[in-house]
Amino acid sequence: MRRKHQPHRPLNARQKLFIEEYLKDLNGTQAAIRAGYSRNSASEQACELLRKPTIVKELAPRQERRLGRLEVTRDRVLRELALNAFADIRSCFDAHGQLVAPQDLTDEAAAAIGSLEVVTKQSGKGPVEYINKVKLNNKIQALEILARHLRLLTVLVEVDTSQPLVAFPAGTYIDVGKPIPALPDVTVKALEEGKKP
Repeated sequence: MRRKHQPHRPLNARQKLFIEEYLKDLNGTQAAIRAGYSRNSASEQACELLRKPTIVKELAPRQERRLGRLEVTRDRVLRELALNAFADIRSCFDAHGQLVAPQDLTDEAAAAIGSLEVVTKQSGKGPVEYINKVKLNNKIQALEILARHLRLLTVLVEVDTSQPLVAFPAGTYIDVGKPIPALPDVTVKALEEGKKP
């Protein structure tokens, strides 16, 4: 027998509190706990709540407004990823090999720097020596994220048809070579396009 379509119920007080708590840090489990759900089932409860159409409908515009206030746009995120992916350490130094003062760095060079450390050394009464250590953000990670966004990385997955198929939600990322959390005995293999293992 088919269930009759039930109209969406209005949010109760605890669900409204969950939404407020979720918007603080986007951590569903912690939001559920702070909203008064049991610690033992908070993760499952958060998952269930975040699938409810009434909660999704309430969260979506509020998250969009927040992103608008923060000026977080897809273009801006992609631009920052590109700055890190294509950063050139040489832009941090002048023609004489000296580190450019932080206030004189270009916006592009500054965005790519993960850390800047100045070590001061002095032996006895000798001159003070300054050692500058510059570390760029992880270029490989930024390139990988961009490549995934642009769908440049093709992963072929070998499927054993003797086993039941598993469906994953659209947009699910599965790391190649790592076990799938829901299926600890399954590891995704990457194959070169057009080649068999």
